[in-house]
Amino acid sequence: MSKILAVRLSSLGDVVLTQPVITALAQTGHEVSLLTKPAYRAVAEMFPGIAGVLTSPEDLTGEYALVLDWHGTLRARTWISRLKKIKSARYAKRSWARRLLVRPWGHPVFWNTWPTWGEDVSVTAAYARAAEQAGLTLPRHEPRLVIPASAQQAAAALLTQAGVSDQEAWVAMAPGAKWPTKQWSWEAYGALAADLEKNLNLRTVFLGGSADIGVCQAARVRAGGRAVSLAGQTSLPALAALLSQARLLVSNDSGPLHL
Repeated sequence: MSKILAVRLSSLGDVVLTQPVITALAQTGHEVSLLTKPAYRAVAEMFPGIAGVLTSPEDLTGEYALVLDWHGTLRARTWISRLKKIKSARYAKRSWARRLLVRPWGHPVFWNTWPTWGEDVSVTAAYARAAEQAGLTLPRHEPRLVIPASAQQAAAALLTQAGVSDQEAWVAMAPGAKWPTKQWSWEAYGALAADLEKNLNLRTVFLGGSADIGVCQAARVRAGGRAVSLAGQTSLPALAALLSQARLLVSNDSGPLHL
């Protein structure tokens, strides 16, 4: 068994996408820890097979056979430089290529009229490629989180408080997103929720973090009917538990989507 440190400091979705590779490495006998921000500790602790979660430079002790830099920023490299390590590998972020695909103010310009730049590789596949380039062989592993019973209980309590029964089918909607370029309008979410209730008798539960309370509340009011909002009321494990119970998730490109 060799000790491996994976580094992904943020954001929620990108941290979640490290799970299949971390679990695959653990399945092959490696002891894998993840260095991330404190806000994402509870999510990383739900990864099957993870050996530990580190959240500060002070946690970095001992020696690692391999460090996988899946973050690729100066901050991450500075933290990693303090370590005793035999080998390190970094994944290709293609940051500039991704930025060039964003349409400024929603309008296309000549450089982002192409559908993609180069090879189309998922983030998880890029993480795996960095490990493989370091000489590791990875078995295929599907995305999976082990949600603790306490989170399931917290999710059940929130639904009960909101008046959603155990037997009721409901749809989750996550209208928040960190970047405006990744946001569908709250009016559209509200209208869709109203249509789902009218035509399919499906209640909508709006979900998100504390930063999403306003947009979730606006969408809930637009939806009317039995729609409720639990934005800002959940831990990340409880959010994952709620999503596991939803009939469907309608989401922007954000953390809840990857969960």
